Amino acid sequence: MSLSPEEIARVTGGEWRPVAPDGDIESISTDTRLMRPTGSVRPTGSVRPTGSVRPGDLFVALRGENFDGHDFLDRAAERGAMGLVVSRPVVGGKESAQRAHRQGGEGRGLPPLLVVPDTLRALGDIAIAWRKKCGDLSEDSLRGACHRTAIAGSCGKTTTKEMLAAILREHARDDGREPVLATHGNLNNLIGLPLTLLGLRDFHRWAVLELGMNEPGELKRLAEIAEPDLLLLLNIGNAHVGKFGSLEALLDAKADAVRALRPGAPIVYDCGCGNTRKIVQEWGKGHPAISFGVERVGAESAQTGNPALDADVRATRPQAVLRQGKDASAMGPNAPFCGYRFILEFRDAEALPVEMPLFGRYNIENAAAAAAAAHALGASPQAIVRAIGAFRAASMRSEIRETGAVTLVIDCYNANPESMGAALDSLEDLSEGGRRRVFLALGDMLELGDSAGAFHAELGRRAARIGNSRLFLIGDLAAAALSAWTGPREAARHFGCGEDLADALIGEVGSGDLVFFKASRGVGLESVVERFEAGLRRAGARAGS
Repeated sequence: MSLSPEEIARVTGGEWRPVAPDGDIESISTDTRLMRPTGSVRPTGSVRPTGSVRPGDLFVALRGENFDGHDFLDRAAERGAMGLVVSRPVVGGKESAQRAHRQGGEGRGLPPLLVVPDTLRALGDIAIAWRKKCGDLSEDSLRGACHRTAIAGSCGKTTTKEMLAAILREHARDDGREPVLATHGNLNNLIGLPLTLLGLRDFHRWAVLELGMNEPGELKRLAEIAEPDLLLLLNIGNAHVGKFGSLEALLDAKADAVRALRPGAPIVYDCGCGNTRKIVQEWGKGHPAISFGVERVGAESAQTGNPALDADVRATRPQAVLRQGKDASAMGPNAPFCGYRFILEFRDAEALPVEMPLFGRYNIENAAAAAAAAHALGASPQAIVRAIGAFRAASMRSEIRETGAVTLVIDCYNANPESMGAALDSLEDLSEGGRRRVFLALGDMLELGDSAGAFHAELGRRAARIGNSRLFLIGDLAAAALSAWTGPREAARHFGCGEDLADALIGEVGSGDLVFFKASRGVGLESVVERFEAGLRRAGARAGS
């Protein structure tokens, strides 16, 4: 399939100058990184895995805080782009669209320019046109053309997306061709979603699309681009609240995902989250609603009750499973922790036991979410259980590594108050009742606005409740956690740089200890992990020599 230059001009409201290119357009590229002289970073901004512009591509010149695709028009042309999508005017770029066109006319060899008011919006409009060309479902059916499920919420979107895609692949494993198109990584924004949709092909049966949001209006546009046939709405908390001014404003922006749904599109939602329930109750009228949840146990149940017990799909009787004897696990040959067992119950199907080889109680919630959506799409309970049992954590997301006799739990892809609290709760499952030393290497939770100090203070108080724990902090905001720490003074420290934190860990961590890493992505805690692991390996090599 392809789009003609005329179709692209029509849907974007653009104008080809001096003339439209010859031939239809089959592929789009936005990536500039491989066109830079020092471009050694693996690109992510393209439909193709390589990301670089190739002959016949339409290159869309996007602009951001630290880049401007208009600075690379000549290089895109040199690589064979058949057309360039540019904006009018280009504020702050090295050349305006008018200048680029004039230079093209002077023999510099630029291909035709499609001049549009906004190249980012044009990318989304092109993706919508491609989606429609691939075929939309009828309003009264969940089968036919490629079914699109959109996933929105504050925590767990990427893991739930990967779980749902894995279940659908298991459900259709005899098809012979890849049946699922899923968002790559967490490319869930106004660039990543269109590029994902541009990967749709006629053999895809399902598209699992992650929708992120960190500013007002973004989710509304993402929902417009995706036009999902089913919305999977996860827990909604305080992530990015600093960019919205208040939790109420954030919830209103999250509600855009529901308000943008076509009539009759189902909503699968987390009935254990009050904010999510509120949005569905207020804005979900006229949409079939399917609930999921996880049974709460112990003190959590006493505090908040158990709304999940009446969910359409629910995970009940959750329990951590520790390694016994020489039992093997995907988490490493020396890990004392295997994962979780629970019962997956369906309102209209048999209940089945599940063994999930992942760290984190919150991943039981992600599994219930994926199971509820997959069941709504026709997957059997047996296929769902098989896929969850075989699922493995992605890098830096609830990932467990073994370095020597030290266990690392690496969850530093992102952090917000809800995900941080849930992770600390889960660490109690590994601490063996305080018999094991737990080192908490934690950094700033970003984009929390005026509430950042209070959230980080609560982090310090919560961390102190983990038996036999030590707190190692980095970041300006994390200093509030140090002040609120109620454990032994000598067990909590704040560091000015990641190198110092890693070196301090190397000097103190010993055999059998557990080290947990978590912070917002902008902190770059993965560099601390790398330095720490390298130090442990060096220490192990010296001990063995």
